[in-house]
Amino acid sequence: MKTLRASLGGLALAAAAAGCAVAPLPGYLLDPEGSPPPACPPDRFVAAVGSSTAGRAEAEQRARAAVVKKLGSSIAVETKRVVEVSRKSGIFTSDRSLTERIEERAEFRRGDLVRTVGAPVERRGETYALACLDRAAAAAALERDLAPALSRYRAASRRAREALRAEDSAGFAAAYREASRGALEALAGLAQLRAVSGAGPEPDLERDWGALLDAAARRRESASFRIEVTGAVPEDVRSAIASAFRASVAGWGTGPVAASGCAGAGRTAYLVRVHAEPGCAWGSLGYACRPRLALRAERCGTGRVVLEASLHEPQLSGIDPDRPERALRKAVRGLTPAALEPALREAFSGELPL
Repeated sequence: MKTLRASLGGLALAAAAAGCAVAPLPGYLLDPEGSPPPACPPDRFVAAVGSSTAGRAEAEQRARAAVVKKLGSSIAVETKRVVEVSRKSGIFTSDRSLTERIEERAEFRRGDLVRTVGAPVERRGETYALACLDRAAAAAALERDLAPALSRYRAASRRAREALRAEDSAGFAAAYREASRGALEALAGLAQLRAVSGAGPEPDLERDWGALLDAAARRRESASFRIEVTGAVPEDVRSAIASAFRASVAGWGTGPVAASGCAGAGRTAYLVRVHAEPGCAWGSLGYACRPRLALRAERCGTGRVVLEASLHEPQLSGIDPDRPERALRKAVRGLTPAALEPALREAFSGELPL
């Protein structure tokens, strides 16, 4: 009898244990890629899972965020691809800078299209949720978002090519700047579209943009500068100003900067005249100098004035208790490329495709 009662007791405990067993999670909640959810086949949806001990709302939010994150990885791959196609179509070398600028604009911002699917599942205090993005619906939305940027780019690219044929430097520079803005937006949208749909427009945009970058690079390479510094300042200060100008334009991809006039320079050279006023005055701390620079540039061969600007940067300030020349030299040390290049870029942007 004792043996029978022990056997019956063991059976009862086994039955109780079986009744408390936790059912396994569906495969798609553990590995949505290896075991795709039936409601979201991978050829039509992007799916991801989120979980949380805080309950359903947070699990669903994490699932939607996981879909966006998964798309972000695909968009990064497509961004590098569109840049590579553009690079092969042109001679520009700023691949990293271009990639970074497109990536800034290519973040997937249509999280409103991501939907949670089915009822969340709870196991041992953890809630699991599935979220899916319909590829076709997302692609249609992205195509609508992409259309204005594509239209702006194509119109500006057409004007740029017309300006090139007419040898209109200012017209080309203006159209190139507008095309650049449109191309960055369009390429970012294109990377998103291809990441979502696995397809998209043929790479005509990348090829066209690469060719335009190529034309802009050749235009910059053909340009050179001649610089003359005048004014009631010591010779070494004039040399320092000329050196600061050379350093500031060194990254533009233009030709050399020479300290001479337009003789023999050619039609694509620019004569830059900088007139420096010391701007020194006696004060309580001694001599204080804040030099003022008047900039005038003209196209060699034609004499056409392309810019006139006044540079009076706050960094250009120097003090010396005894001598104004020393105060002036201290002030000119502030004429670094970081201080001068933005002003020069803005001044020349109407003439060169920068």
